[in-house]
Amino acid sequence: MRAGRYRRLLRYPRAQRRRLSVLAVATALSATLAALQPLPLKLLVDNGLSGRPLTGPVGAAFAALGLDGSARSIVLVTAVLTGLIAMLATTVHAATAWLVETTGLRLTRAVTVEMFDRLQRQSSGFHVTRPAGDSMSRLSTDSYAVYAATHAVLVGPLLHVLTLVAVGLSAWRLNSPLTLVLFAAAPVLAVIAHGLGTRVKGRALGFRRAQSALVAFVTQVLHALPVVQAYTAEDRNLHTMRDRVDGAVAAGRRAATTETVAESVGGLVSAAAVAIVLLAGGHQVLRGQLTVGALLVFLVYARTIEGEARGLLQVQRELRVAEAGLERVLEVVESARDLPECPRPAVLPVVGRGSAVVFDGVVFGYRPGRPVLHGIDLRVEAGETVALVGPTGAGKSTLVSLVPRLVDPWAGRVLLDGVDARSARLSQWRGRVSVVRQQPLLLPV
Repeated sequence: MRAGRYRRLLRYPRAQRRRLSVLAVATALSATLAALQPLPLKLLVDNGLSGRPLTGPVGAAFAALGLDGSARSIVLVTAVLTGLIAMLATTVHAATAWLVETTGLRLTRAVTVEMFDRLQRQSSGFHVTRPAGDSMSRLSTDSYAVYAATHAVLVGPLLHVLTLVAVGLSAWRLNSPLTLVLFAAAPVLAVIAHGLGTRVKGRALGFRRAQSALVAFVTQVLHALPVVQAYTAEDRNLHTMRDRVDGAVAAGRRAATTETVAESVGGLVSAAAVAIVLLAGGHQVLRGQLTVGALLVFLVYARTIEGEARGLLQVQRELRVAEAGLERVLEVVESARDLPECPRPAVLPVVGRGSAVVFDGVVFGYRPGRPVLHGIDLRVEAGETVALVGPTGAGKSTLVSLVPRLVDPWAGRVLLDGVDARSARLSQWRGRVSVVRQQPLLLPV
């Protein structure tokens, strides 16, 4: 998806900028804690268990606290530090998860409400070419894509990048050659992400469309259930349903396979880097160039870096999947209203004895090049009763739908006392028309 199209959707996360700012702070704190978590382990192994005396800032800190630096005190301090860091990390993680979830719900709400408003204000002609089930699928499923994309573009990368920076700097200070080995896998992971990203998006979009077609078919059948039963069409519909479900399952299987391949290849590359680090670090310990505690801490850092790198790959895949939903959201959000309001609406006259509804050379159809009404001229005077008679598909309902301006004619005009329907305010025009449908609709509709 082009970046320019993303900008159209920025107003949704922009409205949640305060929450996103707090989320960024919590993410930075979480990354810092990830770098601090393994450090007590080094103190425990290199000093507490081996009996090596404390030196430098650590020794000064023990002296300032009135601790003697014995093995017992070192074990106690490392246990307390480990517990405090773990408790704080758990608290920050819980707060971050809550912020992520509630922000996602707010974003989804805003998108869903706007999509619903767009859909309900479109003409009948707009909805004839789009099944109700497809619109329902966009509202219930695709609307979440804006939050998913926001998370994949802002929240997810921020968490992984900050953690990589914090842990990477700590690892570099501990052993720079081994850190270079770890980060050497980054270009390989980037190539994998780029190579499989487009395929992941395509498979995800195919799965969304298959799901939408399935929902549309079920909605259509249930809406017309009396007709289905009257014509004993249950078996035929069951066969169609099986085909639609099989298609959705096959599309989902293809999407899942592509994502699994991408994740597995990335995991193998990361695991190979960690194995090389273990081999090289073990040789450094044997040569006395690295302590056992430092190696253990570095291995924890290596696993963290591996996890964050794979997390970035996962975020990239999530973005590709979200793009599939975003395209369907944008099709609704960017759709122009096909019943536009006149910038300077005319005032409708008071209906009286001389009033009349006039169809003047009306041409209309639901699909380009296939008109249903051809040059209709009709005048209905006030108090006059007119019945439209004709076979199914002749255009009776279509002609009537022009009166309350449910659709606009391709050519010609619909007039009330000489005022064109398109030149009046839509709400005022419809306020002059009463409709009694064959099948009554009760509130809240």
